[in-house]
Amino acid sequence: MLRRLHLCRLGPAAGLALGLLQGCSDEPTTADAGLDAGLVTDLGRADVPSDLAADRPSDAAIATTADRRRVPVGATFYLPAGLDWSIAQAPAGNLNAVFRDPGSTRGAFVAHLAGDYRFTTAAGASVSLTVVEASSLSFHNLDYFPTRAIAAAADSLFVASVLRPELIAVNPADLTPAFAVPVGAWPVAAAAVGARGPLLVACRGEDTLTVVDLATRRPVRSVWVGDEVSNVAVTPDGATAIALLPHDRKAVLIRTADWSELARVDVGSDPHHIAVRPDGSAVFVAGRRTGLGASAEAGDPAGADVSEISLATRAVTRTIHRVGTTLGGIALAADGRSLYVATLRNDPSASLTSEFAPHFQHTVVRYDVTPGAAPRELAASDISRSRPVIAPPAGDAGAPDGGGAPDGLDARRAVSLHWIGVRDGALWVVSEASDMVLRLDADTLVERERFEAPGRPRAGAFAADGSVLVFGHQAQRLTAIRTAAAGRTAVTSAALARDPRPAAVARGLEYFTGTGMRAELGGAQVLAGDLWSCGSCHADGLTDRLAWQVGPVGSYRALSPALTLLEGTWPLGWQGSTSDLTSAAYTLHAKIGVLHPTQAQVDGLAAYLGSIAAPPAANTLTDRDGSPSPEARRGAVHFAARCASCHAGALSTSRARVDRDLDGTPSADIASLIGTARHGAWMRLGAQQSLAGAVDDFVNWTRATLDATQRGELTRYVAELTGREFFVVAERPRQTDLLPTTSPIALVFSQPVLDRPENLARVQLTDPSGRPLAARINVEGRRLLVTPAMPLLFGGEYRVLLGAGLESELEARTWRAQELVFRTVAQPTLRLSGAYTLTYSPADPRGGAAAPSRLSLTLSSDGGGLVSVVATYANAPLTWQGVGWVSGRRLHLPAMPLPAGDGFFDATSGFDADLGDLDGDGTADLVLFGTSDGGLRGYTMAGSGFEARDLPWSLSRAELRH
Repeated sequence: MLRRLHLCRLGPAAGLALGLLQGCSDEPTTADAGLDAGLVTDLGRADVPSDLAADRPSDAAIATTADRRRVPVGATFYLPAGLDWSIAQAPAGNLNAVFRDPGSTRGAFVAHLAGDYRFTTAAGASVSLTVVEASSLSFHNLDYFPTRAIAAAADSLFVASVLRPELIAVNPADLTPAFAVPVGAWPVAAAAVGARGPLLVACRGEDTLTVVDLATRRPVRSVWVGDEVSNVAVTPDGATAIALLPHDRKAVLIRTADWSELARVDVGSDPHHIAVRPDGSAVFVAGRRTGLGASAEAGDPAGADVSEISLATRAVTRTIHRVGTTLGGIALAADGRSLYVATLRNDPSASLTSEFAPHFQHTVVRYDVTPGAAPRELAASDISRSRPVIAPPAGDAGAPDGGGAPDGLDARRAVSLHWIGVRDGALWVVSEASDMVLRLDADTLVERERFEAPGRPRAGAFAADGSVLVFGHQAQRLTAIRTAAAGRTAVTSAALARDPRPAAVARGLEYFTGTGMRAELGGAQVLAGDLWSCGSCHADGLTDRLAWQVGPVGSYRALSPALTLLEGTWPLGWQGSTSDLTSAAYTLHAKIGVLHPTQAQVDGLAAYLGSIAAPPAANTLTDRDGSPSPEARRGAVHFAARCASCHAGALSTSRARVDRDLDGTPSADIASLIGTARHGAWMRLGAQQSLAGAVDDFVNWTRATLDATQRGELTRYVAELTGREFFVVAERPRQTDLLPTTSPIALVFSQPVLDRPENLARVQLTDPSGRPLAARINVEGRRLLVTPAMPLLFGGEYRVLLGAGLESELEARTWRAQELVFRTVAQPTLRLSGAYTLTYSPADPRGGAAAPSRLSLTLSSDGGGLVSVVATYANAPLTWQGVGWVSGRRLHLPAMPLPAGDGFFDATSGFDADLGDLDGDGTADLVLFGTSDGGLRGYTMAGSGFEARDLPWSLSRAELRH
């Protein structure tokens, strides 16, 4: 048996890779391809842009009007453009009216009551709208996080729920919820307009600010701002609102008197944080995923971590560069002279096995920002590596003895710093990953106290009485740090609202945003995983824009990838080194020092990562309803000619791998381009910091004769690849596998499926002759399960037909019929039952020979060829469950995580061989060599930066070894 070790896969594909996200080639390796490349693209067929597609039915064939039937209360509904609309019918008690959206000139409406509405024009046009309670819809994870989620107004506290489209009023005295106001999707920030004015809520999931009237406790209208608005603040006089657009790199200034736009100001990367000068003369805007600031030259706004904007001139006047790689919050002192920043500082080239190397430094920085002078750093403190300094009762000097700290808190690292606030000589900062809020000395930045704050908090504020308020949105809980004669105490509320997420998804996000573990690696090496979390690199489920050394090969570095639509974009990783999301959930833990994860951690991580959906249909460049712009439609023509052979289908990937990335690195996965405009860095090492630059690199490599206008159109098309379309993301089993005759077929869609009989009637299972078969159709969120009423025939070709007009809960529809083709197994000649031992030779990424390892499997097959696989790991309290098949004598076990060293690598190929029966009892005892097709096939093991193929393995009943 040959054993071949590669630092990466070298396939037969010719050409280099399109590096827009991970890879592309004119001739992809088809051995790894998944769904047929003929599936629809985001704007039409892979080879025909939608505005040219002859077979695409008119919109009238699917939806004859602009009527909507499931708009949640508080969401913005846009009426057709070019007409003056008014309300002709509304539920009793409605107080809201149609308003004009200034940017698009469309009429728009926000409902505060569920029910049926009808809008008409003087010319007789009519549109119907049914508004529903948001709780009637499935949770759809856009994976947004809070910024300024707490606001004080009218002697009350208000919290933007984030997970629910609600603004929750809270009684300040006992932290109980008083009432909730419906708002737009994914509210992440709130700000009061003056002392008694309305409240503005930044709704990231619909690109708007919801305007809430506190007197009547209702949303009255919205203000469209742009793509994924991340934060909002209001000047002290209430005259101007400032909203931030992270992907557009803009600060939007809005006049609150009439909600008109004053200016869009260019700022630095990924703006998320706002601090307004006490006199209202200027505002500081800080990024979040700022990276290393490679383009951070003086006077270059795109490279600035922090920008100061004059509200008089509406222009950037000063910038601060290289503050950190991921910023969590900013705050101004009362005198306006000191700016405090909570940030993460990183040198990604530093060894992660050296605890005090300059990586993952969770740092508070103080800058002198006195007007008229250049900003300068005054002090910085890495509080993740410091011990608490407790002030004695007599004063505030303190000694670093650590005594008196609250029980259970001293041992925690302060990791993932977010909200920061300064008042009365004290600086407060939230540690999300450690569930803490800390009090520091505002001058020295020395820690004085720390308090428990559950729920993975990010947002904070000061109450009118001086209390510190912290919101843990993952638990929907509010913590108040209150001062009394006996000292400060922390009081935490019960949940302010019900968590809408599935329990496993909630557990997974909690784990993803929590600290890892300290792991002793031997040889005086320590992996200080308690200094970072998964979210430290995959910031907000995207990328921190840094290229890290990942995996066991010391020379291999790669940008931390974004985590969108992972269920369908296999193989995963820059080089396609992980077969699927389930395997990834086992192999990732060692990167944060968790060498022995629990089953709950593994299952939760898989559930959370699998739930992360594509971004909303609309962004700044599209129409309000998400329809592509004319420029993007022209760009689709260029995309079809130059890109669609690899970035094919609705998912914009063929799921193939190519032999070289654009930078020459061997092996690249062809990744989906949906949502790629959000990433902020492109190519494997982040060499391009703009989407236009990445597109230019590809066009130059192809030597395409595209002029500047055409390049702009192609860039625009890619920038508008959003989550507007409704399509199948993944199927289980895959169409490239065989289907056991007793197996259900699971489909995962891009949006929650509308679970109504008339909609599910568009899903049909047919037999080899094309006749419909009886099947049960079940829906749970984005998942649809097709279970045949009777076992299928062996060796037959079956189809799942999805009719045109199949609808999601979000009212997106498939525009043409689609079929998924499955071929069933041949009738099995042997069965599997009981305990088996898988003996395998693991890869040694550093070269040399690795001793064989053994894994205990429990295998059970039924008469239809379905093999249930349960793996039990001796090195961790885990089991892995999967499904294989038997076809005739041929056994296929799926890709699975295998123990290797301190963690797991992925057997990406799975295991294929013929079965043998030694005693003639009909139960397979082992796999055979010397079979008719060349014998037992070696398997492939892979991880970040390496892949080893044709590795030997064997399988035998456990009792045969005794």
